[in-house]
Amino acid sequence: MRYITRHMVITLYISLLGFCVVTVCIFSVQSERAKSKHRCNGDLSGSCKFEHERQSFEGAFPQKTNPLFNSTKFNSVASVHKRGEQKRETYSAKRYTFHENDTVVRPGEHRVKTSATQKGTPNTGHNVVTKSRQLSIKPSRSRQKIQNSFTNPQGASRMFPTVYKPVLPNGLNCSRVWLGDQKEISRGQRELKDTTEARRPPGFYANVTRNCSAYARETGYIWNASREEESFPLAFSILLYKDVEQVERLLRAVYRPHNVYCLHVDLKASPQVMADVRSLITCLPNVIEAPRRISVKWGKFSVLEPELICMKALWRMRTKWRYFINLTGQEFPLKTNKELVRILQEYRGTNDIMGEVPKERYLWRFSKAGPPPHVMAVAKGPVHVAASRGFVDFVLHSPSAHDLLAWTRKTSFPDETFFATLNNQYKLGVPGSYMGNMTSRRRIALNRWKVWDKSRHPCGGHFVRHICHFGLPDVQRLVHSRHMVANKFSYDYQPLGYDCIEQWYFDKVRTEHATGTISGVDTRYYRDLEIVKFALRENGTVR
Repeated sequence: MRYITRHMVITLYISLLGFCVVTVCIFSVQSERAKSKHRCNGDLSGSCKFEHERQSFEGAFPQKTNPLFNSTKFNSVASVHKRGEQKRETYSAKRYTFHENDTVVRPGEHRVKTSATQKGTPNTGHNVVTKSRQLSIKPSRSRQKIQNSFTNPQGASRMFPTVYKPVLPNGLNCSRVWLGDQKEISRGQRELKDTTEARRPPGFYANVTRNCSAYARETGYIWNASREEESFPLAFSILLYKDVEQVERLLRAVYRPHNVYCLHVDLKASPQVMADVRSLITCLPNVIEAPRRISVKWGKFSVLEPELICMKALWRMRTKWRYFINLTGQEFPLKTNKELVRILQEYRGTNDIMGEVPKERYLWRFSKAGPPPHVMAVAKGPVHVAASRGFVDFVLHSPSAHDLLAWTRKTSFPDETFFATLNNQYKLGVPGSYMGNMTSRRRIALNRWKVWDKSRHPCGGHFVRHICHFGLPDVQRLVHSRHMVANKFSYDYQPLGYDCIEQWYFDKVRTEHATGTISGVDTRYYRDLEIVKFALRENGTVR
């Protein structure tokens, strides 16, 4: 009995001593941190470097208010959204290295398992991914670069460009630019011409997407939508090769939780671009990566093929979207999602696809292919489309469409032939196809605004391969355009023009959210378009 009592006393004494030692250690560490914070103000050497890094990563995101972030909507989309028919799979938080198409996916890329046609996501939304990605405060050279980007007052404002603020950090007043104030435009061109867009350091997206809810909340993605928008979901494809920063801003503008998106990264893109895109879409459950990548070559079938791949992938998704719009990474929307819905509702299934009788100087493109199948009249037009769901269904499943596709493989520039030709084949029953005169001058398409070097329209930027890359003087014309999307912007040329268009777009979104209405869109104009008046409806009628 004496032995048991003595043993218990010794154990209790040791426990109390250990508790006191731990308490003193914790108090010492906290005191040292407080002193270090005071002492390390502006100093990044020695132990101060570690302290600076720790503080930076504790608040990696700039504190901004996103009025259109809905945490309930984010959590519901993240947990129940399904991609195609594939069931979600849960991966271990401790071990997430696996093989995808015989390619090793290393820790840090955080990719989910992908089949040949579709992509899965964790069964528990983002909880498993977030839990397995706890931020480490171990100093590293690449991480320090990211830290400096966040803590540098001038760099931080451009890491995630702030929206809903028409006056840019450099002092340019975008609201005056929208109105065409020549003094402000001239000042922007003269004094701010050397301004360049922010470039993310390697590993940036892998780090900022560790906490998906924080990423979605702090970076300005829109998680609120009206019932009208939710009842009319849209599908988008985005083809990209470089400049993930610009693609991210495009995606942020067009993103809504009820829509679906497919991103195709050119096979020639750098591994870093591919890794950044995969990190980016990790936090966006209704965004998928194209199941197959193509090396795109100008003038070849490979320009058209990624569009068809994304069409097929989006078709298999659970969402029954109403229209498909294809984008590239160098574009930016001129209409908000709500405005697009109103316009496309007026289309009533019409395809916004341009196709004209090819001029004689283009006939060489088809010389080696022979006559087109089914006595089709060949048309020439851009690859940009706003196509109805019925049209996409016809493209993917009709034998007539497959015959035309096989024929276009033998031609040059098939991307300018396939959609344009198919949309004129109303006799084959193509939904939403054009039934009017192919030579009519009143026939216009509004899915894209492009300025060619031989056009009568001015270009305030510069021409690259005969197409205008917009600059600051173009902003006023773009904000008054009736087109849906502007093409093109160069990320490293006159970025202030891109910034002001972005601010104008989100200013419209904020107004819609506050008032519940849209302004500046005359829906009657779209209803009376030639392509709408002479479109084949699903019941076989014109109107």
